[in-house]
Amino acid sequence: MKFEGFIRLGYFILMLPVNWLTRRWLWDLICKTAGVTKQEVWGYWKKVSRSNYPERQLCFWMLSNSKEQRNFKKYMILYQVGNILGVISINLAILSFFTHAFDQILNYTAIICLIAAIVYSMMGLYFFILVRIAPKTAKTKKS
Repeated sequence: MKFEGFIRLGYFILMLPVNWLTRRWLWDLICKTAGVTKQEVWGYWKKVSRSNYPERQLCFWMLSNSKEQRNFKKYMILYQVGNILGVISINLAILSFFTHAFDQILNYTAIICLIAAIVYSMMGLYFFILVRIAPKTAKTKKS
């Protein structure tokens, strides 16, 4: 086995929590758009987790509760892209131990993961400023 493969795998394993942290704000926005709280989502997840396709059921349940279904779908797709990117990267890193065919792809994937984390962070910062800070400053100016 190659030492380089362990480094790549370690990088992608470290990028999983980084990507999750950079997308945390998006989950708050998804729950808000769906009109449910995180506790309600967790409660529904416990109820459907032993059934077939619980993620799909959860998504449809949240969509049915949503008043802004179009925005909900956009946010959910954006969130899932981040999930898929991490899962594919880990799988390719594991496969690279057995074949050299994925080495070049993994180099590009590493850069894409880093760029995605930066973009999600910038979008989260924008969301934080727009939704949480800007309304407070607007209220204080009216007073």
